[in-house]
Amino acid sequence: NSNNNMSSSNSLQIKSVIVLNQLAATDPPPPQQQQQSSSVSLFEESNVMLLGATAPKEIPTSWCHVIVNSSVLSLVLEQLKRIPDSNSGIAAAAAAASTTHHADINRNGSNNNKIALCEKCVFVVGNLLGDSFMARQALLELGALPTTLIACVKMGLETIQLLGQQQQQQQPQQQGVDALVTALQLVRNSIWSLINFIRGGDTSSPSSFMAEIHHNIDLAVLLSLPESIQSITNNSECISAAFDVAIEACWLIVFLTNYNETTTSFGIENWLSGNILMGLGTRLCSGVDAVIIRFKHIEDESDGDALNNDTDQSTTSFLASNPKIAENVSNSSIPCCRALTNIAIYLDSVPQSAEAICQAKQSVTSALLSEMTARCLVELISVGSLGGGSEADTIACSATSLASIILTDASRDFEQYTGSTVWSLLPALVQGLIGPMSVYDFRREIVWAIWNTLQNNRLQERLLMEIIGTSAEEVAKALTDMLVALESSDAVEPSLGLVDMLLRTLDENHTRATTGKSLKILFEEVGLVDALWYVCDNDVDESYVAEMAAELIDDFYEEQEEDDGMMMTAPSINGQQFQFQAPSHTGQFNFS
Repeated sequence: NSNNNMSSSNSLQIKSVIVLNQLAATDPPPPQQQQQSSSVSLFEESNVMLLGATAPKEIPTSWCHVIVNSSVLSLVLEQLKRIPDSNSGIAAAAAAASTTHHADINRNGSNNNKIALCEKCVFVVGNLLGDSFMARQALLELGALPTTLIACVKMGLETIQLLGQQQQQQQPQQQGVDALVTALQLVRNSIWSLINFIRGGDTSSPSSFMAEIHHNIDLAVLLSLPESIQSITNNSECISAAFDVAIEACWLIVFLTNYNETTTSFGIENWLSGNILMGLGTRLCSGVDAVIIRFKHIEDESDGDALNNDTDQSTTSFLASNPKIAENVSNSSIPCCRALTNIAIYLDSVPQSAEAICQAKQSVTSALLSEMTARCLVELISVGSLGGGSEADTIACSATSLASIILTDASRDFEQYTGSTVWSLLPALVQGLIGPMSVYDFRREIVWAIWNTLQNNRLQERLLMEIIGTSAEEVAKALTDMLVALESSDAVEPSLGLVDMLLRTLDENHTRATTGKSLKILFEEVGLVDALWYVCDNDVDESYVAEMAAELIDDFYEEQEEDDGMMMTAPSINGQQFQFQAPSHTGQFNFS
């Protein structure tokens, strides 16, 4: 009876927290004062074992405001604080979890309910952390964050490991599968809440925070969870939940490597291991397969080499047979690219004197300049030209930023990477620039990527020839269009810089063999002169960008401007001025 009562109590608590989380995630404001009081009172009565909240006296602005200004918040955190006992800490929590699980978790439903209750409470905390500064401050004042969240991640991983062992030793049962899904959701929500905590900028001691993560959370294990779960069950819900955990782990690495210099340096020097880089590579590969399935509608190996050969075949088959899950997994390529970009940028900006930094730099360079990474990025960049919507564009933009870093690194050691597939990234970027379905944001990312790659690059002329060799007319038109696009204020500098670099670096006759026209004429025919005047006329700050545009006019098109002026003002034989008219359909100018 006592077990039944405990199970019933836990079930009621879980239902209460589910309702509480629904309120925390509700955007519209709560009902007026009178209606709100009655609804909160009913809420308290039905959930007295956990909640006991009281209605705030002032009229609230949101349901999060209601929760933060009631006693319910402390009760939710109290449930989480029971995970690591205050005297023995996280180790005791893990030991307690192990003892409970070894007692046969399938027959102990109350323990499953405790995990479920913890998962729901963490979800509430995550919503509040992401809601407002007020909500985050209220949580911080109640204490135990982020230690409690880290403890939840560790307990969830312990639970997953023990449940996995049980699934392998015994005939899998639905109750065990449900418990595994719940534990995975606990880990996922705990990591997501940690990300919201970091995003809020509330970490007063970054080094100790990073050390706590380093000592208690194995990021490599989190990244490899989809493959681990697939080895013990073919249940799609379990595998999907494992992918969710891995994706959140990728985002956690993004925020840890982009929070501030202290957290980034600590993370790279202490936990950036080969296993983590391998894990990011694995998630990048599975993300690419999911992108191909989702946006290119290729679902099996019969389509040739379309799918990524670097991905585990069981993962590829699972994604192909579960397109809804593939849609979610495709987005994992975004944090993978951003995490690798953050790490590479930091390593490139610090002195290579420390041994740990040197080793990290070598490991990262080796991972970035691999054929696997190049093939993945070429696929990701290509979806930006498919018109696949905002998510496809975001995926392509993230890959584009990383591609620029890779090309720059390869240029520094060109002799070693002469025949490498990393050079396939450049034509992929050019195709994205000239693609008719590429949106402005994607093209802007590309021109910045190419511009950053070419500056101070010893292979500048060679790479420029590769760019023009793709399609000189289309490249010239794409760059010219970027100068006059309505949204182009932040793309004028790299676009104009590339035009300047092409005209000044390459021989004027470089394109004659393929197009019959010089590069200067090609740019003129696509409207470059008008675009340069547009840049000058719309500059109010006398910036160097406008100065660059004016110099291009003076150096390459001044003679044409003088000729145009003479045609408009020279007197006719009868003493009248010529009148300039629009060109005729025959291509000749008419003068009267």
